[in-house]
Amino acid sequence: MTTFAQVLSEYGQSGVSFAKHLSENAAYVEDIGTADALVVTLSTTPTAYSTDMLLIVKKSAAANTGAATINVSALGIKSIVKDVNTALNADDMPAGGLCFLQYDGANLLLLNPASSAALDRHKADYVSIKAFGAIGDGVTEPQRWSNFCTER
Repeated sequence: MTTFAQVLSEYGQSGVSFAKHLSENAAYVEDIGTADALVVTLSTTPTAYSTDMLLIVKKSAAANTGAATINVSALGIKSIVKDVNTALNADDMPAGGLCFLQYDGANLLLLNPASSAALDRHKADYVSIKAFGAIGDGVTEPQRWSNFCTER
């Protein structure tokens, strides 16, 4: 399975910014479900879930309380996971927050959970100048994200 860091690295190599990719390919939708059972409707209804499905979901007024699911355009209920296959913790999707979700062929992967074992292992990198680099150092934005997300 392709990791988020690999995806960002590929954007850096192709010269396409991740922000541009999001603006051209991600669907922004608002959740109308409950805290742990999200429901969203796309403006164009797909016939099935697909691995190129990338959603930016505006969470409803309630944060999740634990494991969560989503039903996209009545295609069927899918689990939302983080760190590839880990159930969500309470408040991983805060009330009113934006959730970045990518379908991986089985579940929807929350790319920006409030807590993440994979990201927690690199907390020191978040504040490290070495990992983040400095403006004008020639390191692209996707490479910086790759530095954060790549497991060493």
